[in-house]
Amino acid sequence: MWLGGQPVGRMVATGGRRQGGLVGLRRSLAAIAVPGRHTRSRDVTQARATLRPILESGPAMSAVDTLKNLAIMLDWTLEERLMLAAKMVEVEVAEGDVLLTENQPAEAAYILKQGRLKITNRGEIVGQVDTVACFGEISCLLPDTPVSATVLAAAPSVVYRISRHDMVDAAQRMPKLWRSLFMQISERLKRVNKRLVEVLAHSPQGFLKLDRDALITNEYSTKCVQYLGREPLAGQSLPEILNAGRPSDVASWQSVFSMVFDDVGVPLSDLFDLLTPEARIEAFGELRDLRLAFHPIYEVDGSVSAVDVGIEDITRQRELEREEEVRHGRQATLGKVYQNPDSFFSLLRLIDDVESRAAALCEGLAGGALASLRSDSDELMRQLHSLKGFSGVFGLSAVQRACHEFETGLHELAAGNAAVLPALLDGLRAACGEARVVREMIDPSLMQRLEGVVLLPQALDDLKSALVAGDVVRAAAIVEAAESIDARQLFTCWPVQADRIALQIGKSADVEVRGGGGPISKTLFMALDRVLVHALNNAIDHGIEDPETRICAEKPEQGQISVLVETSPDSLRLEISDDGRGVDLEAALAKARQKPGFDASLIDRYVADGEPWRVLLMPGFSAAQAVSGISGRGVGLDALNAMVSRLGGLVEIDTTPGAGLTVRLEVPRSARLPDAV
Repeated sequence: MWLGGQPVGRMVATGGRRQGGLVGLRRSLAAIAVPGRHTRSRDVTQARATLRPILESGPAMSAVDTLKNLAIMLDWTLEERLMLAAKMVEVEVAEGDVLLTENQPAEAAYILKQGRLKITNRGEIVGQVDTVACFGEISCLLPDTPVSATVLAAAPSVVYRISRHDMVDAAQRMPKLWRSLFMQISERLKRVNKRLVEVLAHSPQGFLKLDRDALITNEYSTKCVQYLGREPLAGQSLPEILNAGRPSDVASWQSVFSMVFDDVGVPLSDLFDLLTPEARIEAFGELRDLRLAFHPIYEVDGSVSAVDVGIEDITRQRELEREEEVRHGRQATLGKVYQNPDSFFSLLRLIDDVESRAAALCEGLAGGALASLRSDSDELMRQLHSLKGFSGVFGLSAVQRACHEFETGLHELAAGNAAVLPALLDGLRAACGEARVVREMIDPSLMQRLEGVVLLPQALDDLKSALVAGDVVRAAAIVEAAESIDARQLFTCWPVQADRIALQIGKSADVEVRGGGGPISKTLFMALDRVLVHALNNAIDHGIEDPETRICAEKPEQGQISVLVETSPDSLRLEISDDGRGVDLEAALAKARQKPGFDASLIDRYVADGEPWRVLLMPGFSAAQAVSGISGRGVGLDALNAMVSRLGGLVEIDTTPGAGLTVRLEVPRSARLPDAV
């Protein structure tokens, strides 16, 4: 046989009796009343009398038995089933034979007698049928309605074929057929809706529909209510939900979304990529991470009428990723700690100092003592800036962010806004807690060595002798010598730190440490370790140019930072140089004179003394054009200078525009901080 010009299966060759039985059945049924046709009672009676022997024939009885198994024909009379059976042709189909093709009109309807049929939609298998069922009948009766799925044999099967013409004729003869088909369609819709509800309930995704204004329509799933934390959702703006409190982001989102409905010449996939692929929102008191997928809904003319949005809750996935990121971060920090444990313990002490000073400042501000706390605020700013740079050495990015936010809060304090500081202090404490977690991960044997003093046998004997003799000065010198650290260790982490900072801002820098070094006290080491990082940050952020600028200036693409470490019996001398852009001191002086609150007479004295570079050490002064997460607040060199001054040392700066800058400092090797124990 043929369907749409293509052969499908073959008619069953059953001999003259079967074919003759169906022919006789058709002739007898032709005499039975048809709507609009008057038939004599005697003719009908005779026609019906002939049905009995015909029904005894195999083909007719088999067709009627098949129809009896169709749910939509349970209330049909024998005559009605016979009338339809007369139009059925039994066909054998091989595995893979296609009966109906998706989106094509049906040339015939099919009823499965035995075997198994497969139903596919867009190439995906949506079901298999191995019981009596009919297919294609609606498309036969409604010529403009294509079939909604492809039906093909999943195994060798037997079906009944009813041509389009015969199907239309049967519907005209038997109005009950329309009612039966309507009932069948209703049942199918019920099953589809039930299955859709099940799929939505079982799916991890929520689904909603947006109109042209990005407003949620009445079509949304229960999961969307759960994910978005709104009820009801209809009429609410999705971009406002996703970007709560960010009106500029809402406007940008809506601007891109409107292009989906206009022919702007940009692929829809590209426009959807510009919308929110992921969002973190608060829903019913909980933070949720959501992933969104956008799908256009097309009209018949190809225009977009609406957009379907799939929403998936990826909160747990992101939590696991963050936990893994924290674990890897702690392991990386621990590795840096083992490379430079003394610096890490210096960092922990700095954290304690910063937290204590910040808490005292907040308590003082609560009492309304803003004016009297100005100097405390300045010192806290220096310590915060030192902690921000120092924590970067150990990869504690959360501490860096918290310090930067607190610095911003201190700047707002100058304008009289102190309300934000308590919350910022909580954030700072939480971030610094990570450093203490890492401390607990340190091997106990290393902790014991770091927290105590390791003495060689001879040094231990000398210490005992000094203590027995009551020579406290000599005993202290022995302990201090045991605690001494090579001065070059101040720069152990600089090469790695320089790579990290330079990569962050699109630059390249190499660090070279020269000089013989020499032992310095642990107190001096800890004091310098926390502030020297400012010299490195300034060299990379302000000094070293980006690769393109350096090439134009006929410099190597990679910037060079050189460190010289020298010790004498009485002092430690450090020299930190870069081959960057340097500082135009005339421009720096002019900027300082224009800055509110700066002492112009002090600036004039620097110039008169031949030390105009001292303006770079003034609290709050920065030659940078903007504040970055690394430097630019005018605190770094001020903090370095303040610490060296407390140690009884001196800082000098030498700079040439276009050639670089050098920071020189010298401190007594016997230097102790006033509050050092």
